[in-house]
Amino acid sequence: MKLIKQTRLAFVEGKSDKVYEVDLCEVGANQFVVNFRYGKRGAALKDGSKTVAPVKRDEADRVFDKLVRSKIEAGYVDETVAPAARPAAPAARTSAPPPPAPGSVPASQDPRAQKILERLSATGTARRWFRRENQESTWPLERAIWRAGELRIREAEAPLIALIGTAPAGAGVEGGSLGMRDYCIAWALGRCGGGEASLRALTTLYGDRKTPEHVRRIAAESLLLLGDEASSQEFKDHNLGQLPEVLARTARSGNPDTFAAALDDFPLDRQPGVLYQLYLVDSPVTRPAFLEAIRKAPLVKPFFQQLRHIFKAAELRRDARVFGLLGYRFETTSANYKQRYRRLMEPYSTDTRSYLRRRVWRVLRRMGQVGDPDYVRLAAGVLLPFTDADGGEPRHVGGTHWDRFASYVAFNHILYTGSARYELPRNRRAWRMRRPHRPGGPVPSAREEAFPALWEQQPGALMQLCAESACTPVHDFAGKALLACPAFLDELELDDVLMLLGRPYDATARVGFVVANKRYDASNPDLALLGALAACAHEPGRAQAFKWIDEQRTRALGDSGLLAALVMARPADTRAFARRLLRSATLTPPVGQALIGRLVAGLLALGEGDNELALDAVQTMSTTLAAHLATVSITVIHDLLGHPLSGVQELGAELLLRFDARSGLIPVDLLLAVLHSPHENVRAAGMRLLAELPEPSLATMDPLLVRLSTDGNADLRNASRPLVTRIAAAFPQTRDRIVAGLIEALLRRKLAEDVPTHVLRLLRDDLVAGHPAIDAATVWRLLSSGSPHAQELGGILLPTNVTPASLELAQIIKLASHEILSVRTAAWRMYEQDVPRIQQDMAAAVRILDARWPDSRQWAFEFFRRPDFASYFTVDVLVGVIDSVRDDVQAYGRELLQRHFIEADGPQLLLQLSEHPARAVQLFTTNYLERFAAGKPERLESLVPYLTSVLSRVNQGRVAKQRVLAFLVAEGSRDAASAAIVIPLLFRIAATISIEYRALAIEAMMAIHRAQPTAPLPIAIKPVRVVNPVTAAGAR
Repeated sequence: MKLIKQTRLAFVEGKSDKVYEVDLCEVGANQFVVNFRYGKRGAALKDGSKTVAPVKRDEADRVFDKLVRSKIEAGYVDETVAPAARPAAPAARTSAPPPPAPGSVPASQDPRAQKILERLSATGTARRWFRRENQESTWPLERAIWRAGELRIREAEAPLIALIGTAPAGAGVEGGSLGMRDYCIAWALGRCGGGEASLRALTTLYGDRKTPEHVRRIAAESLLLLGDEASSQEFKDHNLGQLPEVLARTARSGNPDTFAAALDDFPLDRQPGVLYQLYLVDSPVTRPAFLEAIRKAPLVKPFFQQLRHIFKAAELRRDARVFGLLGYRFETTSANYKQRYRRLMEPYSTDTRSYLRRRVWRVLRRMGQVGDPDYVRLAAGVLLPFTDADGGEPRHVGGTHWDRFASYVAFNHILYTGSARYELPRNRRAWRMRRPHRPGGPVPSAREEAFPALWEQQPGALMQLCAESACTPVHDFAGKALLACPAFLDELELDDVLMLLGRPYDATARVGFVVANKRYDASNPDLALLGALAACAHEPGRAQAFKWIDEQRTRALGDSGLLAALVMARPADTRAFARRLLRSATLTPPVGQALIGRLVAGLLALGEGDNELALDAVQTMSTTLAAHLATVSITVIHDLLGHPLSGVQELGAELLLRFDARSGLIPVDLLLAVLHSPHENVRAAGMRLLAELPEPSLATMDPLLVRLSTDGNADLRNASRPLVTRIAAAFPQTRDRIVAGLIEALLRRKLAEDVPTHVLRLLRDDLVAGHPAIDAATVWRLLSSGSPHAQELGGILLPTNVTPASLELAQIIKLASHEILSVRTAAWRMYEQDVPRIQQDMAAAVRILDARWPDSRQWAFEFFRRPDFASYFTVDVLVGVIDSVRDDVQAYGRELLQRHFIEADGPQLLLQLSEHPARAVQLFTTNYLERFAAGKPERLESLVPYLTSVLSRVNQGRVAKQRVLAFLVAEGSRDAASAAIVIPLLFRIAATISIEYRALAIEAMMAIHRAQPTAPLPIAIKPVRVVNPVTAAGAR
């Protein structure tokens, strides 16, 4: 390889020092290549080549010159050419040239610099309030100092250093006191200094303990700007060591993610000063986490003060990212309070916020006015954080209209200072629209931004805005500005043009179309460029691309990359064009398979909100690429089915349907993925697939069939029901396993709403043939379950699957109280089928009469009225029925007693009935007192508790009381033995019952005593003394 010629380029800006070397080499007879190397000066350079294969000399020269020219346009300087011979930068094409950049003109030739130097050397330091007529006022010294820094006047270094510490005490802030003058000097030295004298002066300011803290901070920032790389790194390392131990350790680890996690956990609210320390360190490890921290930190104490320090430091450093991010926060974050309602403990008032918003634009404006190239970088940093989401709703009052971004200060100044659409009225905060313009109207072709010539000098910043911004007004501005830089556009790399076409903004895509239109070569079209143009956001560009593709049809149909770009394009008309193109063509197998692969990869990369695109692409694939879809592997289908978008899953289901379903080789997990998709159309495809599987294969998938039958989606359950019925009819063993699985699902009680009803219906109506295989233990588990559906199924199975003999009477009686009717009905049938057993154990069997449900009790009443039970109602059985706590059962017991009463059982019956506490039973018992207790003192004595209970009732049982009292008087009057039992009973009652019955009890005792005078009377009878009324009156 022979070196023919070489150019060495350099780019130096701030701390950036890069080189770019271009070689033209001969590698054979009339065969040449163009290679390049680039990187930081002194470091190992990366290499590459602009010629994939050797070319002829004239082509190599063209490539070489084009590459060198593009780098010079981007700001590189040819180090192999003497300074005087270097070509000048191209003049602005659409606007007046900017003023000379700060520091580019000697002070002796710059009137502004001369004026500032004169003021720095003047003795006056304060404004002259009283002066002679026509005499100019004294320019405040601090303003002159600051201006010297803005203009980077190197000759001001010595006067500035001489002014350090000269502010008079007590002069206030405007007089330079309180550190204000030294602050301005330290700031200005950072911009225009650079000599050893500046470094010494700044070091003294920073190291002096008497220096105010804000002056020390700005002196440190200036030292970082002016110091060499070694000393600056030493200073940063020192500040790194001052960080809290956990942050310092993770910062030294070299892993940004590790440091970010540590900063997230760190209590910044207790040590807010760490934020500014991190900005002093500002290493590649700490910066990402630092940016995120200042993006989230609230503008309240104790964070706001630190953010304000960082903002001013970023202004001095010309750190566009930090300056723009904080400027965006000041624009979009409301103040904490209004100044008139000031809260003394909280910063960031309305006035403070207004000052900071205006300061952002003031800094930019002054930079633009002096032609500072850093204006473009900082302005881009201010614009980049804004997105379309930051725009409000357009509004109007009368004929005055305000657009979506009207309230932002610097944003509008940057974009619309020269606008014929927008204006900022005097003493107003919001930009309004000039008449006749309205929100949403067409964007004018004329440039509207401030300082357009500066933007034309740095079109790379415009490309950055196009590549990174998510704000439509920013793209409208950047697109128009780029069109004013045709030479720059001519030198763009293909990747840059594709980026412009790929952005979803019409203005940016229009720039890409302009470049693509100039570069289009019909004899050798760039298909990647065609695809990007066809998918761009600029409608005329798409239309032109469609025309070119139709003209290059053969080539287009042979390029899978172009076809995939068309099918997956965002604009709907491009996708429709792709469908028409593919319908009218037959792709070769290699192209078709490659296209399917690209489309599948594109579908898998789609995210939320892209479902319409996915559905459209899937439709195109299904209708135009069917012949090539069979090549997709099961693994790819699995990935498609796992995607969250229904359109992508639908393709997976479609591919699965095209798979040889009759082979039975489809993995069960894929079936489940389709069948359990959250999207109805995908599930429907899965059910079609399942129905096409051979029955022997399905017969082995009983767990799958059970799962489908219990699925939470009703459409899936309903669609699976015929399939389950068919397989159950053809394969008894599978049927029994399905039945068992469904029963277990009911018993687990974890099914979604409405699913148990479906399962019960399926078991009850479609799987009846599987009922005999269900054992009695399972039926009893169903009956005992807490699920009403399981209980109902148990009731259905109970008569057929459980014999009465296998259950105890107590179990059957319990079933009669079941809340499920079918269970209760089954219990009735068991009684009817086992009458001999009931007759043998009547005492236990009649407990069914106490069932909780009225229908069970009514059935039992009729059942035991049958004549074949008449001889089995013993006294114990009858009393057992009457002994119920339920009124209807007691009444039924009394009915039975009247039907089946045997005289010989009277005494026993009377005794047992007397023990019942119910009032109705007690009244009923009085009917047997005369027949079985009269004249029998021993029996009377056993009835005392019963008699006491009847007489002791308060306000109830009047008839029973009257019968009992009459019986007691009759028995007590019969003989002395009975009187001895009755009188004490009546005496006890007389002391406890109401007055009415107390008198009756006393009267009864007196009647018995008269009949049986020998019987002891527990009360004393006193004769009533008769008094003559006349005599009694005279005595008084």
